[in-house]
Amino acid sequence: MAEGPRVPGFSISKVDSDKATFVKRLVIDYIADGPDMFEVEFVNKTAQDQQKPTFTHAAGKFSGDFKEGDEITIQMGYDSKMTKMMVGEIVSVDASFREQDSSRFVIRGFDKGHRLSRGRKQRTFMNMKDSDIAAQIAGEMGLQADVEDSQIVHDHVFQNNLSNMDFLYARARAINFEVDVEDTKLSFKKPQTTGSSVATFEYQKNLRRCRFGLSTTHQVSEVQVRGWSPKEKKEIVGKAKAGDVYSKMSGDQSGGEVASGKFGSGNIVSVVSNSPLSSQEEADAMAKARLNELSMNFITGEAEVEGDPNIKSNKLIEFKGVGKKFEGLYLVVNATHTLKPGTGPGSGYVTRFSFKRAGVKQM
Repeated sequence: MAEGPRVPGFSISKVDSDKATFVKRLVIDYIADGPDMFEVEFVNKTAQDQQKPTFTHAAGKFSGDFKEGDEITIQMGYDSKMTKMMVGEIVSVDASFREQDSSRFVIRGFDKGHRLSRGRKQRTFMNMKDSDIAAQIAGEMGLQADVEDSQIVHDHVFQNNLSNMDFLYARARAINFEVDVEDTKLSFKKPQTTGSSVATFEYQKNLRRCRFGLSTTHQVSEVQVRGWSPKEKKEIVGKAKAGDVYSKMSGDQSGGEVASGKFGSGNIVSVVSNSPLSSQEEADAMAKARLNELSMNFITGEAEVEGDPNIKSNKLIEFKGVGKKFEGLYLVVNATHTLKPGTGPGSGYVTRFSFKRAGVKQM
């Protein structure tokens, strides 16, 4: 007997079965360089009662149950199989009332990473690795730390009137690390470029729409980082070449190798460090980080699929049936999950996401 279509569903803490009938739209935004966001929209119109302003009644029968700072756990999936999408905190609530239309009530919030953006600090970290700094800040924000050893110890790192979020993202970009918060855990690691994918999509099977873009414009044969060593009183030059990418992600050649082979090897990017360099090791690490940042934008694209709760920023996905050049693993950059309950036009669960990778297969 053939299986029927899957029925998308959701679960939101503080939203019981009565409140759930008023959910018009649920959106989860996973963002690579900022806190993830959620939005839940309620309307007072239901199939059973088209006009009674139950949910957004001025008396706040239901809407009063949601307050700024409340923790919300959201799950999405199909039938009875739910996947936890986010543990977030409400940061805003909106209500709108119309005489000739249904009233609406919207709650919005972020994962707990939004705490990093509140306030600015001016301080110095002495004799610490970037990973140690990330762990310390996580502790200050009441988060658990899941960090990868960044290896290089800095004599001092100055947080100059920056929020913890801006400061951590700046440190991460300098060494090609990613910052992410999931539940109560802050991670500070290199992007995942090897391993198994969380989902596989194949053209004319489960891939609704997809676009790939390959560009050699910003691909380079070498990156140089130049800075001054106060300790040794001399210039330090760090270098990284096209072959120094962390992974070609199921490709045969990196963008730099393709560009060098086709257009010559003279395309060199020179970067001047804004802060003093303590060692040759630090300069080389910064050059390699910049090279990998450029390489990971060799192939970029966007896709739309039937809602898949597994697709999140910094996760690997795989494409098949899209031609040898573009098949293989990609790193998800941003992902938006939109669920509209019901069976009518416009209802359903859709996931749209962007992706990138550093390598291409030879034809």
